Amino acid sequence: MTGDDESLQVEQVIERLIARYPSVSAGDIEYTVRIIHKRFDNGRIRDFVPLLVEKAARRDLENHPRAAPCVTTPVATVLGETGGRGLSPLPAPMLD
Repeated sequence: MTGDDESLQVEQVIERLIARYPSVSAGDIEYTVRIIHKRFDNGRIRDFVPLLVEKAARRDLENHPRAAPCVTTPVATVLGETGGRGLSPLPAPMLD
């Protein structure tokens, strides 16, 4: 992996984390990622550095005071068990 490839992947990590943690400022996320990335400056094998940076940044951001990960809600939850049709839900299947 070249230095340019790694830099591009780290930028993509920042973008993914900004989308995942909308309650944390983009500046805080970028700062966190860059500080973690610097920890790997002396590493000889660079192939997994962006992955390791993302994992460490997620761990740190989970502990951020304003962290609230953006999670998608399944459609069934939004519409309710009946799928929004106003019908009663189907009974659970009987297990033998």
